Amino acid sequence: MTPQRAAVGSLAVGCLGLAAVFKVWSWPFFIVGGIGLAGLAWAIVLWFVPPRVVFKSPSQRAKDETESFWHVPITVRPAIRWGSGSLDDCRIYLDVYEGKVCKDQIRMCWGDLGFTRKPEDTCNLRHGIVSLVPICKRSETVGGFAIVTDQKFLNMGDADKIVSADRSKYRFKLRVKSGTLERTSPHFYQVRVPRSNSNGQFILEMEYEGFGTRERLRGGALLGSECRRYQGRSDYRRGRL
Repeated sequence: MTPQRAAVGSLAVGCLGLAAVFKVWSWPFFIVGGIGLAGLAWAIVLWFVPPRVVFKSPSQRAKDETESFWHVPITVRPAIRWGSGSLDDCRIYLDVYEGKVCKDQIRMCWGDLGFTRKPEDTCNLRHGIVSLVPICKRSETVGGFAIVTDQKFLNMGDADKIVSADRSKYRFKLRVKSGTLERTSPHFYQVRVPRSNSNGQFILEMEYEGFGTRERLRGGALLGSECRRYQGRSDYRRGRL
């Protein structure tokens, strides 16, 4: 049942109950009206509680064997049962961190660019549908640095955001903004670029605060032993797949 249907049903019951109260002054009709209005109030709460934004494990989407193109999947889930499962006109930002200080805020795009889809500046997030955010790419034929595929690069080809090939950490969080609502990934992501031309060690990882460890992701999932270690812990529950 959707919040809209629950609201309409509760409103109908409430109106009928209150109408009956004015016609027939009796406790049963008071009870019917009260139940209807309580249901209406609960439906309104369901309607306006925003869904939870889920930031998933990175995915490698390059079609060419000589390239690596990392994306991060994002979706939404209702925050409570029968709650809203959609966020419209979502913009996506990449916030670069040095330690715990945000040093840069980069506007990103949506789309599965590893398979030549056109980038989109905004996206309507829906429950059960995964939307991809292209993060960075690197070619073995060129080697060296990796390119952060921000809005400026995808729309105009200006590669002014790069990650040096020195194995240093490029740490960031992703932030979704829909109107006045903002949701930031509960965990950090980080990019590492190898000194060699090979992309074998060009990786995008998830980093969980408070544990001092970084878990490499293979095939979009945590390694089994590390997955078990995080089960039941609040920071993993907030970002679980």
